[in-house]
Amino acid sequence: MVYNSAVTPELELSGLFPYVNKWEFLSETFVPPGGRPGFPSGIAGEIENNARLCRGEAAAIWSGWRDHKLRVAGGAYTRTNDEPKQRANVRTTTTPDGRLIRIPLPGFREMTGDELAFPETSATTVFGSLLDEWRFAPDWTLTTGLRFDGFSDVGLSVTPRLALVWDATHATTLKWLYGRGFRPPTYLERLTRPNQSLVAGNPDLDPQVLDMLEVQVTNWSDLYTVGLNAFGYKIHDQITVVDQLGSGLTFHNQGEETGYGLELEGSYALTDRLRINGYYAFRDTLDRTTNSIGAGPKHLVYGEALWEFMPKTFFDVNVRAVLDRERAQADPRPPVDDYCVVNLALQREGLFRHVDLALTARNIFDADARDPSSDNELNAVLPLADIPLEGREIWGEIRVRF
Repeated sequence: MVYNSAVTPELELSGLFPYVNKWEFLSETFVPPGGRPGFPSGIAGEIENNARLCRGEAAAIWSGWRDHKLRVAGGAYTRTNDEPKQRANVRTTTTPDGRLIRIPLPGFREMTGDELAFPETSATTVFGSLLDEWRFAPDWTLTTGLRFDGFSDVGLSVTPRLALVWDATHATTLKWLYGRGFRPPTYLERLTRPNQSLVAGNPDLDPQVLDMLEVQVTNWSDLYTVGLNAFGYKIHDQITVVDQLGSGLTFHNQGEETGYGLELEGSYALTDRLRINGYYAFRDTLDRTTNSIGAGPKHLVYGEALWEFMPKTFFDVNVRAVLDRERAQADPRPPVDDYCVVNLALQREGLFRHVDLALTARNIFDADARDPSSDNELNAVLPLADIPLEGREIWGEIRVRF
């Protein structure tokens, strides 16, 4: 349910009250059959879970203070995970000297009680924010903000935000931005039991924190738009997988990563009916925990041409390339291969007034595109396969507007 209302010319109120009940299923083959001595059927498992999410949020925007616009928001949400089920073809037990060992089973077996990798859980988060947009000069705007999130399971996180905007000319804008973000640990990272799981949870985990500085320049006209963004960031209390000698793999806050990069994007109208768009991103990272090159692609390139060759009929071709992806130092696998994906689309708007049609061909050359699986110490012990992206696909779509 969504609520929006302009109470007075200076005051706007809004609310959001969603409820979600979803069934989650995860199936993973950690070791293929024959891939590890003593485990002829490999190592595999399945997890099912019923998740319920209930959220309520309200916000007020007030512009009655001269040259200021204030936004105040707050709310809460709960997540409940119940009815967990798990099946696996291995069993974990503890030796007399405290070591965890895994024993192969003849087939998949339903786990019960403490054999389950994680228990039923319920957590509540209360949050609030205050944002002030102050136009202190004709061409200058300063935005300051503060947000807090109180987690029933991991404590309090406070994140500030600061942005300074200068409208240098009627067609050029400069922005200086600082922001802090965070990622709280998931319930699997906190509560996963060591039995029947390759990585044990850690209930003492703190949120992972990101600090970022950015400078943006944008210039535009009737024919083109071009923007340049340079940034630097630092991640601390990074949640990583650590090999605790004698007790196996466990989640810990011990990673620290710094990085910098730039993004360049633009759009140009070659004619009234033909427009080209482009994007390039560069990022360089350093894992300060290991003094090694951080994981992730260094270069990302995107290009698109959109042609309205008939009234309300469009042909779109776009190309996306991901290049130069290194592994983390603890990951023994070779670098991830580069890939380039080409997509085509044909769209017709306003057919029979309220009907739109689209025919899309994705990855038309069937490129072997893959994203890396987890880059952490888990791969030093048990290398995982990278995640294959979609191959060649053809989609037809009909949209009806009421």
